[in-house]
Amino acid sequence: MWRRLRMLRHSHGFHFRRQAPIDRFVVDFVCFEKRLVIGVDGGQHAADTNILKDMSRDGYLKRHG
Repeated sequence: MWRRLRMLRHSHGFHFRRQAPIDRFVVDFVCFEKRLVIGVDGGQHAADTNILKDMSRDGYLKRHG
């Protein structure tokens, strides 16, 4: 995934960072110029408590652009 995202910089001008902090969260991949966040979830996110945390994080990021 990371290799593919890095290639987008040369072909489309998207500059991604990985494991980037945004306020109190750390996101998997982010392109700040395009205001785009990509999260890659593994099996550890299947628990109900993790789903609620993910929803809270997603809502926070959406509210703050």
